Amino acid sequence: MFRTPYLNIWNPICKRYQWVRPLNIFKDYQKNNYYYVVDITENGFCKCNLNKYIVVSDEQVFRYDRPSEMNGWVNKVKTFPEPELGKQNVYTKKYEGIDMLELYEKAVKCNPRYVQFKPPQFECKN
Repeated sequence: MFRTPYLNIWNPICKRYQWVRPLNIFKDYQKNNYYYVVDITENGFCKCNLNKYIVVSDEQVFRYDRPSEMNGWVNKVKTFPEPELGKQNVYTKKYEGIDMLELYEKAVKCNPRYVQFKPPQFECKN
């Protein structure tokens, strides 16, 4: 019996860590990592009325509920108020962050059968 693991992600729209279950998991062969389609309203941690589903990358995943069964998946140290994610600018040494729209567009282009929801809305109405 296969059970989908819960992931603890950083949700940049709600500006918080939250537990979610991935509905679909896709391999990004260019970056050699994964990205996930998740339901952010499932557990009530984020009450963003404008988004039900979002696409998140491996950089946004911080914990797994069953790490011993997931080969190569490592828990990361959480930082507050929010983590530094994304690519580091070589001049300023600052992180540029995850481009949620770019991630969504890539997921739609590579997996249109599974990603059939609107692009992310960046306002959160709690």
